[in-house]
Amino acid sequence: MPEFGPRSKAQRDTLHPLLQKVVDEAIKVYDFKILQGTRGEDEQERLYRERKTMVRWPNSKHNTVPSLAVDVAPYPIDWDSPHATKKFAQLAGILIGIGWTMGIRLRWGGDWDGDGIMRDQRFHDLPHLELLNAPDEE
Repeated sequence: MPEFGPRSKAQRDTLHPLLQKVVDEAIKVYDFKILQGTRGEDEQERLYRERKTMVRWPNSKHNTVPSLAVDVAPYPIDWDSPHATKKFAQLAGILIGIGWTMGIRLRWGGDWDGDGIMRDQRFHDLPHLELLNAPDEE
């Protein structure tokens, strides 16, 4: 059974408990890395300048403690694979489905409006999932 490595575990610890529940179940059925949870101001602004995010500090769900967002990637990570988008979509579907069974709603950065159509998005952030439940709904 897959398990998180040290870097993923450290990032997991920065996540809101609801996100922790989802990733803890998902790792049992699909191997993936947690790239980032909580993100500080310098990192958020750097990613904004690099156009890897559309929001500035402190407006990202990554900018909270604990983080209301997580960036994940299928393992092994192959960003240049012609199948990368499909693998990210598969991982997102697993996480969203597991969350759904727990009553935890997530939104994926590959389908911001949740309509199942990726082509209608202005900005794709395939590693990104964010918590839609209010944090006090644990």
